[in-house]
Amino acid sequence: MEKRKTSKKELLKNLSSELNEFKKSLSEDIDKLYPDIWDSAVASGRLELLDSEQLTKLTNAYRKIKGTDYDATRVREAQESFNESMSQENRRHLSFQRLKYESRTKETKALINEVLNEPWLR
Repeated sequence: MEKRKTSKKELLKNLSSELNEFKKSLSEDIDKLYPDIWDSAVASGRLELLDSEQLTKLTNAYRKIKGTDYDATRVREAQESFNESMSQENRRHLSFQRLKYESRTKETKALINEVLNEPWLR
């Protein structure tokens, strides 16, 4: 039982660290987000250490992070298209993708902050 408790604390500490890195990364530039710790916990079954509230909140945050990463990829692709052909259509597409990404980034940061403020994640 003690080992399970230690493993849970370690997992939550690592997830907190990863979420803080994402929060910082979202404040900088359009970058690729790699949820390595989360993906590893999913693959290894370590998520069973978490209670339902923790699992729900973290799952929602990581789903939002992956959606934000998807939008960032679309912005990078739109930027490449614009660089290749500076057409009005590509300019509109790039603007749309950037607005979508910025909106998702704000939502993601808010959700990360909400999760990081949970007493069980401190």
